[in-house]
Amino acid sequence: MTERADRDRMIEEALARLRAARQRIDPGVLDHVRHAIALQAVSEISAPIEVRDADTRVDRGKNMSTVMKFLQLNSEKAEMNRKVLAILRKMKN
Repeated sequence: MTERADRDRMIEEALARLRAARQRIDPGVLDHVRHAIALQAVSEISAPIEVRDADTRVDRGKNMSTVMKFLQLNSEKAEMNRKVLAILRKMKN
């Protein structure tokens, strides 16, 4: 076998193992983990930002745009979206 064929075979084996592992994971657990990651990301955005250098700029608008894009892409997760939006409302006040 060539180096390329060996590499391709190894990639296919790794992907097959990944697919098998994903099938064994409870979908509810995956949803819970995704939700926890989203909440953590939003809480990090809302946390005070320590600026050490006067030249450092934080684009909160871009951060918020990223969160809103995430919500759009995960619109099927209504409960998670409600919680994230509640956090954003608290930040606004």
